[in-house]
Amino acid sequence: MSWENLAEIVDGLEVLQTYSEDGSAQNNRTGAVLGGSAALAASVALGAASLPLAVPLLVVGGVFAGAKSEETVKNAAKGVGFLFGEVAKGITGGISGVLDVFKTDDDFFYRGVERLQNGQYKEAVEDFTQVITINPQYTDAYFVRGCIRSDTGDYKGALADYTQTIQLDPDYADAYQNRGYLLAAQRNYKRAVSDFTQCIRLDPDNADIYFMRGEIYLELKDYGSAVVDYTQVTKINPNNIDAYFIRGCLYLDLEDYDKAVEDFTQVIKIKPQDVNTYFYRIEAYIALEDYSHAQVDLNNIIQINPKSTNAYLKRGDVYAALENYDHAIADYSQVIKMEPKCSDAYFNRGCIKNEKGDRQGAIVDYNQVIKIDPEYADAYVERGYLLSEKGDKKQAIADFQQAIKIFSQASILDEINILQNEIIKIQQEIKNTPWWQKRIF
Repeated sequence: MSWENLAEIVDGLEVLQTYSEDGSAQNNRTGAVLGGSAALAASVALGAASLPLAVPLLVVGGVFAGAKSEETVKNAAKGVGFLFGEVAKGITGGISGVLDVFKTDDDFFYRGVERLQNGQYKEAVEDFTQVITINPQYTDAYFVRGCIRSDTGDYKGALADYTQTIQLDPDYADAYQNRGYLLAAQRNYKRAVSDFTQCIRLDPDNADIYFMRGEIYLELKDYGSAVVDYTQVTKINPNNIDAYFIRGCLYLDLEDYDKAVEDFTQVIKIKPQDVNTYFYRIEAYIALEDYSHAQVDLNNIIQINPKSTNAYLKRGDVYAALENYDHAIADYSQVIKMEPKCSDAYFNRGCIKNEKGDRQGAIVDYNQVIKIDPEYADAYVERGYLLSEKGDKKQAIADFQQAIKIFSQASILDEINILQNEIIKIQQEIKNTPWWQKRIF
């Protein structure tokens, strides 16, 4: 087998490999090209790329999503300057018994806030609606009512309220922010970007908005703009490891591997036990063909998590790239011991055995791959070449045909053309071989 065939083990290290949370090896190499971007995959792993999945509870007054509605509006109204302890200012005896004195827009507004604090969302909406009826220019009433509507699932009503808030006050940053979240959740990314850009104009030191806009750029696959936003996040908050991590993944996708290494290194400085980040830095090292540093990182992962079959599998690949075949076989064998149905470990070990001249051992491993995963195209290909070399031409053709069938399903045309030419070549060899030589050695 040529080095080019063995190099398949290393070629697959081109970003991105998948890693399970428990460190178990993931079988990726069945002949298909691994798809997806590193950055988007990373954001999903972080829980960041949630935009299309669900409408988040909204950020109000700088408070992040996830708070209860009555909590989110504590600092909601821009410029109002109220605190919940002062909501009933001028009102004695609570809500009951004072309905007749509620005549002004402020009276209804403060009672709406108090009701919101008590979890009376429907009644609070009614009060804020009354405020708007009395004073259609009461900006904060639209905004807080929008918060309640959003948190209770009335997204259309929330959008309308945030839009009205902005029409009344074009500099109302929180309204842009909240409307941006809703638009992003509805996949209206361009309008969401516009709203977050307005919010940044009004609040340029808000790292959360840069981060959110960066997320949207990820969805739009505008990686250059995403890098700019995550860079701004790190300037505002140098300890935001998520920004470093995702930017590092973006650099992987943009093939700026040195910068990717720098970002992943920054994350590891802050979280030295973060195995996932080591894996991503390893991808960058491998892309740079810096296998020695990749090996060091894999040693660290195994020290942190000795049960990580992924680390042993990847380290075996790195040893293969370094032509340290005995260590590579040892690591693949360790994976098989820990995870007996890991087809990639058998396949890679078979490739190394073939490279070392152990043809029969390689065939045994390829047989095991196919037993575990009958759709593993590469195993048929490599076994086919070995069988052809041994003289078993018909079985070699059968293996190539099976590989072609699998590649056809994945539309991998280049591999199909190569194998079709190989079959023609073998068929010609069979035709030209005298009958007394047609036996298997």
